[in-house]
This record gives sequence, structure tokens and C-alpha cells, in this order.
Amino acid sequence: MNFIIILLIFVVIGVLLHFTVTRPYRTKHDSRAEMLNSVRKGNIVYTTDGLRCRVEFVSGMHVVVSALPDEKRFRFDLEEIQEIEDYNAAKAKVLMDQKIAKNKRLHEQRKEEDDIAARAAKEAKREKKMAELREKAQKKAEKKAGKK
Repeated sequence: MNFIIILLIFVVIGVLLHFTVTRPYRTKHDSRAEMLNSVRKGNIVYTTDGLRCRVEFVSGMHVVVSALPDEKRFRFDLEEIQEIEDYNAAKAKVLMDQKIAKNKRLHEQRKEEDDIAARAAKEAKREKKMAELREKAQKKAEKKAGKK
């Protein structure tokens, strides 16, 4: 009976931790990822250092910005962006969904290409083995004909 009570207490603590710590952190992380995904050329952004900058170029996980008002150029990691001026969360969500769908299509396409390549390699290996067997059979037939 005591074991069941102790187990129930741990389950309740786990559920409380999930709803008070893990879930809010994940929600915040997901919304930040959507915001960073929506960074485009021409956006005005604020960095973690407090600089107000215009985005000049976005490349993977890096962004080239020009600090306002003196237009000095800097290269930052995308994670250094704290906030986007005139940020539209709904548009960012749509952009993120489009990016996810594109990556899924690319993944499926690569998987199909890999499957085709694997089948071609298997077929080539089978053809090579068949050619070797034919060659052996031909040599054996030539030996047999030479003995007669």
C-alpha cells in the first residue's frame, strides 16, 4: 500500500513539473524559433547587446546586419537576435510551417534517391556476379572442349 502511495506522489510531482516548467519552456522555445525563422532581409531587429540593426543578409544560422543609424556592418549568429520590430506572429507561423513542409519534401526526395541508388548498386553487384559466373562457365567449357 505504501509503495502505491509513494508512486502516486512521484506521478503527481512529475505532472506538476511538466505543466509548470517543461511545457512553458517548450512553448517559449517554439515561439522564439518561429520568430528567428521569420527574419528576412530588410527587417529591423534588436540584438541581445541592444543594437538596433537592419538585416542585410541571412545565411543559415548567421545574419549580416548594419547597425542603425551609422550603417556599420556586423555578422551575428541568428540566436543573437532578441526581437524583430513589427513582428507578425501569424506570418511567422506560416513561414515556419512552409519551411517544415519543404524540409519534409526534401527529406522524402533524398530518401527516394537513396533507395534508387541502393537498388542500382544492388543490381550492378548482381550483374557483376552473373558475369563472373558466365566467365567461369565459359572457361570450364573451353577446358572441357580442349580435353576432347
